[in-house]
Amino acid sequence: MKWCNGCGTSKPEDAFYKRSTGILCSSCKECCSEHSRQYRATHKAEYTATHRRYKTTHRTECAARDRRYKTAHREQCAVHSSKYFRAHPAEARAGVQRWRTAHPGANRAHSQVQCALKTGELVKSPFCQLCLDGEHVLDAHHYNGLEGNEYDHPLDIVWLCRICHKGLHAIGRKEN
Repeated sequence: MKWCNGCGTSKPEDAFYKRSTGILCSSCKECCSEHSRQYRATHKAEYTATHRRYKTTHRTECAARDRRYKTAHREQCAVHSSKYFRAHPAEARAGVQRWRTAHPGANRAHSQVQCALKTGELVKSPFCQLCLDGEHVLDAHHYNGLEGNEYDHPLDIVWLCRICHKGLHAIGRKEN
């Protein structure tokens, strides 16, 4: 048992972080977490700037880590995303509208795919055409033909799961 200087209670040793020297911290894990939360709240601008700087200088490592996490936790990420959009519908609509305004060709191609699906001119594949996963939501990916813009032929598509689709676009952004 060890005494916590933060909350003033006696706790088992596994309730304390261990320093690199092997010595236990003077505050328990709960108190350390609370202290970190309070520090981030009182130094929000500084913390945000540091975080933003790190993400811009380590962009590829952060993107790879995010992809690994999202691949390993697909269901959790989907639930979190849908909860967020249900709780913040105005922000979600505004984001969609910004994207539509910035990408009119892609928006037109997406509409044509939706219309073709409804009329039966296009049939959705039952599985991702990259990873062969058939359990998750599939997106239509417009690809570049031999020449021209990928949206010049809006019904030339492959069906990809969301993870593969985002990964493919991330690779395309790296090449540009």
